[in-house]
This record gives sequence, C-alpha cells and structure tokens, in this order.
Amino acid sequence: MSWKLGWEKKDTDKYVRRATLSDHFFFSDYEAMHKLALMLRHLPLPLRDAYTFAISPADPDDPIVSSALLSFATAYSQRCAVCCCHLSGIGPAHFMAGFTRTSFS
Repeated sequence: MSWKLGWEKKDTDKYVRRATLSDHFFFSDYEAMHKLALMLRHLPLPLRDAYTFAISPADPDDPIVSSALLSFATAYSQRCAVCCCHLSGIGPAHFMAGFTRTSFS
C-alpha cells in the first residue's frame, strides 16, 4: 500500500493558527518534516515507513543530504540491500570492492 499526503499545507497552517496549548507544550516546526514527506511521497512506502523517513534528522534544503535520503529510501522501498554506499554517492559494487574478507574481522 502506498502512502499519499492526505492534507495540504494550508490545512495544517490553519490548524496551527487556531490551536491553543498550555505553557507546558509547544508546537514544533513541521516545515522540514513536510518538505521531506513531499520529497518521498512518490515512493511505494507503507505509512509507518514514510513517517519514519519524514521525521529523520535530515535538512531538506541541503541537496547532498536530500539526495542521500532519497537514494536510501528508494533502495529501502524496492527491498534492495541498503548500505552506506547509498549515502556516499558511489555505486554498491565500487563501494564493496574496497573491502576484503579480512577487513571485517
């Protein structure tokens, strides 16, 4: 099952303006989470996984970080092996070629 954003930003902005909280609570800035969710919404991810990626501590305005997160999430959604090579920008074969069996022991 694929996850689709069920509300628009204007709806959440309206809620934030009208909602009230006691002094013990605060509204967090959801702008980064919203940008990440929009960036990942085309991926066939279950809602729980999409939410996990959307709340990740990644800066959506940083193109390198956004690209790495999108690459990682895409590999995850396709049930591929996910490794740090998805974050480095080099292919898995090139990344793994630098390791030998003894380098892991």
